[in-house]
Amino acid sequence: MSKLVSIKELHPDNLNYNDGSFEGGVLIEQSLRNLKAGRSILLDRNKNIIAGNKTAEKADLLGMKVKIVESDGTEIIAVRRTDLDLDSKEGREMALADNVTAQKNLSWNRENIEKTAQELKDFEIKDWGVDLSFNEPELKSFGEVDVTTFDINQTLTLKLKTEQYKKVVEKLRETDAEMNIALLKILGYYGEV
Repeated sequence: MSKLVSIKELHPDNLNYNDGSFEGGVLIEQSLRNLKAGRSILLDRNKNIIAGNKTAEKADLLGMKVKIVESDGTEIIAVRRTDLDLDSKEGREMALADNVTAQKNLSWNRENIEKTAQELKDFEIKDWGVDLSFNEPELKSFGEVDVTTFDINQTLTLKLKTEQYKKVVEKLRETDAEMNIALLKILGYYGEV
């Protein structure tokens, strides 16, 4: 038995171990917008999202609904796309998008993982191959960017927290200009947005 509900009826994980990344978020939204949904998300009995928080967030932004299929975990739930063939351009893009978004959108939230490990007995993250002892590469800041000398071969990297990312996406959606002009407006160039 399945039922179709609004994503707003679901509850995001309040201790999500993945903060996601800006690039991963963009790719998830692009995948959902261009290829539609592929994988399922995982809910607990109270409609709390266990897996797929970032996908649910992007699907909600796009106005998608969620079809809830109930299971006790003894069977695998398969999503069958009746409009898609694996060996088509869209099918192969979906396979690539699935792997790329998983890779690009992983950004461990150490605080939430450590908090859970402290609160729950026998919760060993190393049993799952997670090692939080490594140091993330430090991004170098080159100060302010002069847009008059910024060239297409340079890369501008912004590290944003989830709330900052949401604000940037909202501003981009409000702006009718091309992505690069909208981003420059957000950054304070070309006047206020």
